[in-house]
Amino acid sequence: MKNVVKTTALLGLAGVLGLTNPARAEEGPGDFGYTVLRLKGSQKVLLSCPKSGAAKLVVRIKDEQGHLLHTETLRGTKDQARVYNLANVNADKLVFEVTANDVVKTREVALKGMPETGFVMKVTAAGQKGYAHLSYFNNFDNAPVGIRVVDQQGREVYNGVTTAEDYYRFFDFKKLAEGTYTFVLTHGSQEFSESFELKF
Repeated sequence: MKNVVKTTALLGLAGVLGLTNPARAEEGPGDFGYTVLRLKGSQKVLLSCPKSGAAKLVVRIKDEQGHLLHTETLRGTKDQARVYNLANVNADKLVFEVTANDVVKTREVALKGMPETGFVMKVTAAGQKGYAHLSYFNNFDNAPVGIRVVDQQGREVYNGVTTAEDYYRFFDFKKLAEGTYTFVLTHGSQEFSESFELKF
């Protein structure tokens, strides 16, 4: 298990990545689905688990011989995402096994030749009113990432810069008025934006 390092993203990323979960049935309160995707230019793998009716999801990562490399338990009642750094794993292919309500679903993950994705961001309303959560992934060269937040009139309420490769932060907006706000991220020559509703 020591060969797998995980990072907790705290939110689901299926929407921002444009992924689909063909194994997830919409009917049945206990059904669930998940997706795995290798992140561009690295040996990191994203596991995205949309919320389901299952109370918990048990995640196991195994090599091709069935040896257990990592295990953890996630809450099935909320969107979950994990990024696993597999650089120290000597395998061409891994098996992700997720169990919920005695149902086991597996995905084979080729560490070479998988679909890839570049820089991505995601904004979600936090569980506590007045907060928003921002995350981004894949700033591989640790380039400056500009972060701005603007209101509906285009007025700037936050401005900052970070060079983190992967970034997670809760922003406290309780002193602002309710309404639509937009996070604007600048990464190199690219600009990314996503809006959220601030409610109390």
